[in-house]
Amino acid sequence: MQILLVSTKKQILKHLNEILNNQAQECRDMSMLELAIFKAAKDNSIICMDVSSMGDDAIDTIEHYLAQYPTLRILALSQNPNLMEGSKLLEVGVKGYVNSRLYDTHLKDAIKAISDGNVWVYPEFIYSMVKMVSKKTNPQKTNLDILTPKEKDVANLVLDGLSNKQIAQTTGVSERTVKAHISSIYSKFNVKDRIGFVIAMEDKG
Repeated sequence: MQILLVSTKKQILKHLNEILNNQAQECRDMSMLELAIFKAAKDNSIICMDVSSMGDDAIDTIEHYLAQYPTLRILALSQNPNLMEGSKLLEVGVKGYVNSRLYDTHLKDAIKAISDGNVWVYPEFIYSMVKMVSKKTNPQKTNLDILTPKEKDVANLVLDGLSNKQIAQTTGVSERTVKAHISSIYSKFNVKDRIGFVIAMEDKG
């Protein structure tokens, strides 16, 4: 699997390539981006793109490349990630959205997820998205009859937008136990993530 890093910032490129054992190709010159994108599309590479290097029209530029190369796999990196920017990037078709100063494990997890055909975003983004979706959809918490009493407690807290850590603190159990409950909840509702669960609850309302 080939990886292309796109950024004008040497520190970001150094940080990312160190995580990737200096195996990734780099594009620092934005005047060469068109050619780099063309080669990446041809090689089916995953592109880790620093949106802050692309100016105010970064999202439009990414949308243009994705329209030109529909199979392009882009992991967008942001120095100041936020819900609005991330939502717009995901809407135009990027496969992931992360902080450009992300941890080693997050980058590797993101690349693996994208390589497997999935979408990956940083945990805090998911929690923010769940809260936003919850407010818009007003999910029905009464449709939890298929869950055990403990799973119902966890499900209600998930619908309130709490993180695994916060749920563990609230319920007095370990994060590992919380994850086990959440995995069981998702399985019973046939969803893959928190956003899917919130939407599923609204659909059953």
